[in-house]
Amino acid sequence: VISYGLSIAFPVAIMSAAMKFSVRQGAFAEGGALGFVAWDEDSMLLLNNAPWNGLVTLVSFLTVFRTSQAYSRFEEAVSHCYSMRSQWLDAANGVCAFCEHSMVDRKAKTMFKRRIIRLFSLLHGLALQDLANWNSSAAEEGASVDVDIPVIDLPGSFEEKDLKLLKDSEADERVGLVQSWIQVLIVKGMKEDILSTPPPIITRLYQQIGDGMVEFTAALRLAHIPFPFPYSQVCQLMLILHWFCTPVIIQNYCSTEMWAFSFSFIMVLTLWCLDAIATDLEAPLGNGSNKVNLSQMQRAFDEELLVLLEPTAHLPPRESDAGQEAATL
Repeated sequence: VISYGLSIAFPVAIMSAAMKFSVRQGAFAEGGALGFVAWDEDSMLLLNNAPWNGLVTLVSFLTVFRTSQAYSRFEEAVSHCYSMRSQWLDAANGVCAFCEHSMVDRKAKTMFKRRIIRLFSLLHGLALQDLANWNSSAAEEGASVDVDIPVIDLPGSFEEKDLKLLKDSEADERVGLVQSWIQVLIVKGMKEDILSTPPPIITRLYQQIGDGMVEFTAALRLAHIPFPFPYSQVCQLMLILHWFCTPVIIQNYCSTEMWAFSFSFIMVLTLWCLDAIATDLEAPLGNGSNKVNLSQMQRAFDEELLVLLEPTAHLPPRESDAGQEAATL
């Protein structure tokens, strides 16, 4: 952002200083190199500074408002992503906890948990990939975004033929397909007594999975509906107009070339940096240094899921004998 702003602000600052130097040397006055302009150091381009102040105020308001709206979109999208993660992680935790005290053999419970964990990892990873694709301009051209989103791959969890339907599905259909697999697997676990918890309590899992899908859809809505392009165009046009007017107008209010350079540089740098920030924040998910790190988000989700496979993950710590004696006293 700063480098982009510098590339825009530095030329206009040089032009402002050069313009002030030319006016002070009389280049635009009668008899000067550009005397046909008939403009000397005492000439006033504007009767007062109201038109210039009006232009600066308008450009500043448009730019700041766009940046504010872009940050609101950024914050809302990130909030939905973390809420989605929280709901699905809580659901996975619940499934593993509910099957822990089942009377079926340990091997069946372990295989069930491994399948559930991998499906939740796949669900979260596909959701993030879908969001990244829609937040990228490449999606407009039908291309996918190369975002490294790892998922848990546990040996023996699935066979390749079971995943053929997923690979053959469209990108925007895969999240719903994996959600359906999870729900069917939970029903199968209830039927086989792997999930021995009463059905009214099991329904909480479906609610959490559904709530996660609601958050995913809300984040997807922000990706599908971009910031209004005409508004962005108006902002760009006003910034360009301001860029061209600055060297001519600003030198009239400065006594030396240094002040003309400084004020022009600071003003243009600030406005164009805010515009660049708004452009980045309007699409917060995907590739880029100013985007949300989806790969890191997926890795953190996978690490929390893998903890659930530990043998002691759902065994509450027992109180020591010393602690029992202290409680008795």
